[in-house]
Amino acid sequence: MKKYSVLTLGSCSVNILFQPDIQNEFMSSAMSSINVRPPFVLSLAESVQAVRFLRGEKEIAPSLRWLCGLDRESDPSRSKGMLDALDFVFLEPNGAIELKFRGHDLTRFLVDSQLVRPLETISPEAMRATRAWYNQGVMQCNLEVMAEAAALLAPLVEGDDEDAELRRAIILEARPVRADEAMIMEQMRDFVSLVSAPIGVVTYTHQYMPDGRGTEWPPGFINGVIAAAVAHDLPYYEPSKLVQQHGVAFAMKPDRAHYSPEFQPVIARALEQFMLESLDRRGETSPLVGAEQARR
Repeated sequence: MKKYSVLTLGSCSVNILFQPDIQNEFMSSAMSSINVRPPFVLSLAESVQAVRFLRGEKEIAPSLRWLCGLDRESDPSRSKGMLDALDFVFLEPNGAIELKFRGHDLTRFLVDSQLVRPLETISPEAMRATRAWYNQGVMQCNLEVMAEAAALLAPLVEGDDEDAELRRAIILEARPVRADEAMIMEQMRDFVSLVSAPIGVVTYTHQYMPDGRGTEWPPGFINGVIAAAVAHDLPYYEPSKLVQQHGVAFAMKPDRAHYSPEFQPVIARALEQFMLESLDRRGETSPLVGAEQARR
């Protein structure tokens, strides 16, 4: 039985496909063929950057790769062949907030969780500053708040080596950008031009209400992603419909932002079916849905 070589570009919502306890009948991770983990990327800009890096078209220093959602050991000299042999790409744009630093797109969650948030234990003032830097500064693109918080946080980074200097520089210099619909459309065009394999777009829901309604950030982002997918003749899948079908209590963890262990095999099968249907119908312009949704 054929195993399709698959690349996932998104967050844990699509990367669950290749967790050890998930059985994939038709898919294998393309990244495992070169012994590195799949990219963990949130914005479309990060996905475009990841592919350009893997193709050898963009240089990212090893010291910065992990904050761009890439494996430190990624080697473009090996990944170029992997990209050429792909059978399918799952593209899951997670949000419209991009974090720019010296010509690179950083993965905001990684910068916050691995670089900024650890500083919050130093003092109550540091805690307030870390939350302001990310919640108001990055997520709301408030540069004034971000600069004020950065001035307090950067001196708290210990050390005088290159890594410490880089961390301080990111806190001080990184700047958020909110991608609008025109930018999302352009980034989708760029992505399609870089990837020869069939692409399936997966929408992302930020969090679910107890009654099953999904929330997104910023508002309208999902519609922008769907519009870009349709404009480029790409099939798309909306996992939120499957979550609503099974119920939030079963499908989600208590935070209502991550899939429960019981639901992960269910969504994995649905995504696998979406891939198979997308490959079967390649060339159609109408949106496709997975079999799990179609049976509703």
